[in-house]
Amino acid sequence: MSTEELPRVIYMMGAGASKQALPMVKGIPNALKNHVKLLQNHTPKRTIAGDYVIEGNDQSHINTIIHDYQQLIQSLADKSANHESIDTYAKKLFLKSRPSSFESNEMRDLKLGLSLFFAFLQAQHRKADERYDGLLASLLRYDKDKGLQLPNDVLFLNWNYDQQLALAFKEYISDGWIQGGIEQLGICPLELLTKRHRFPPRVIHLNGLFCRIKEPDDIIPLVEPTG
Repeated sequence: MSTEELPRVIYMMGAGASKQALPMVKGIPNALKNHVKLLQNHTPKRTIAGDYVIEGNDQSHINTIIHDYQQLIQSLADKSANHESIDTYAKKLFLKSRPSSFESNEMRDLKLGLSLFFAFLQAQHRKADERYDGLLASLLRYDKDKGLQLPNDVLFLNWNYDQQLALAFKEYISDGWIQGGIEQLGICPLELLTKRHRFPPRVIHLNGLFCRIKEPDDIIPLVEPTG
């Protein structure tokens, strides 16, 4: 971010910013338990995540994948219930890994499980928390070369992992994809702040973002809600 792009207005977004669409911290243990029940009662024949189709040579392979995911979510539900919050558990895993630079299996499971869990919830709701709609309508500006953009003097610092801003923004763009919103809004996790070039960062996720990252400028949602 160059000195000409330094923001004059900074929006701080915390857990309550998405509470009409996604559970807040206190509600995560119960939401995880409900997700386990859903997995127990539903066996999909075909599951699509991003560009990848999870399908084996037969139904048994699919069942194995769903079973492993169910076990992962059940473990996270138990861990979150046994700690003050899922964030506390994450911080504990982080502190236990110091001074080693290697990420533990438990931390990888936490990141993977929560990312897929939140991606599922966001896809299930399809629409963002309605307050994002009004916020974007008041801020977005049209650039003849780049299309709809956040003003250069506006910056969002987001404590959440979700893609609610991009989900709301997709209603404003012709292709209607979350990935398009991520690009045009300049959304990125903190660790990519100095690496993005094509889309100047305007929304910085301080605690990470559930997504796949192929390149610093290629941030891909795990699930694209339809409808």
